[in-house]
Amino acid sequence: MWDDEDNNPYGSFERHDSSPSQVGHFGSPGGFRPMTPPSEASSPPFGSPEYINHRRDLSDVEYDDEPQPPQRIEPKKGGYDSRIEQILYENPELPILITDAGKSAEGGGKYIVYAIRTGDLEVRRRYSEFASLRNTLVNLHPTLIIPPIPEKHTTADYVAKPMKAKEDVGIIELRKRMLAVFLNRCRRMQEVREDGVWWRFLDPNVSWAIEKMGQAVDSTHAFQGIVDVDPERTRRDQIGKTKESISQLEQALGVADKDVKDASIGVLRDLKRFQAEKEEDLRRYMIAFAKCHIEWAKRNQASWEEAKAEIQNIQAAPTE
Repeated sequence: MWDDEDNNPYGSFERHDSSPSQVGHFGSPGGFRPMTPPSEASSPPFGSPEYINHRRDLSDVEYDDEPQPPQRIEPKKGGYDSRIEQILYENPELPILITDAGKSAEGGGKYIVYAIRTGDLEVRRRYSEFASLRNTLVNLHPTLIIPPIPEKHTTADYVAKPMKAKEDVGIIELRKRMLAVFLNRCRRMQEVREDGVWWRFLDPNVSWAIEKMGQAVDSTHAFQGIVDVDPERTRRDQIGKTKESISQLEQALGVADKDVKDASIGVLRDLKRFQAEKEEDLRRYMIAFAKCHIEWAKRNQASWEEAKAEIQNIQAAPTE
């Protein structure tokens, strides 16, 4: 299975608290020999504070050799509709965080709400509201690849914990991480940012409610039982309606053809964006893997140097 950030919420690109048991599964150096830089002559011994600090430095993955200075964003022409829109527009690199998850104080605390922080604004949303947001984005942008959200509680969860499935700490932490990934990935999509639905979800002053509109009822069946008193006139009227319907269908055909072309262009553009995003994810995976393997090799080298020093201290047995 693809080890994606969305599909593998328990994983992480960079493990700052890696232990020897977590790194040892990458295999023996006999089967895979990466090009590692030579160690310094005065390598810190394994377990020393210098070695621990050195490990922490190695675990920090730097994607750019030189940090880019933050660019100043000009205010939006025409002004902003809300404070949250201003924050998102003027701070494109500001992450959206889910800081807390707990029972709601409203409604008797029967459901879990997630605290979403964007800059200095915070809003609380239920999981069902996240699902409603994603369904709305899918319907509004059928040509875009909308990021997934964590699944609902399965039957197995309720079987394992009939009364506490919704309060399981592991499930809540899983949802916190994946919902934060969902919001930040939606932010990278220009069409989603500009439609107004997504940022209103983050606005604490907007009540998030999607109303279901009733379907239109076709009332033409009500006239089928009327007695036809003038067949000739009715026939002429039907011919005129048929010609009008043909003209409307021809116009609709042209509109549909244009819609198909626009949809194809939109799908191709979003596939390119999705491909670039996955290439960036793969690059991050490989950088993290290389850093972890270098860390493992240096620790292994330190262990062998300690063993070498102990062997050199062994004195040969005197010969008789």
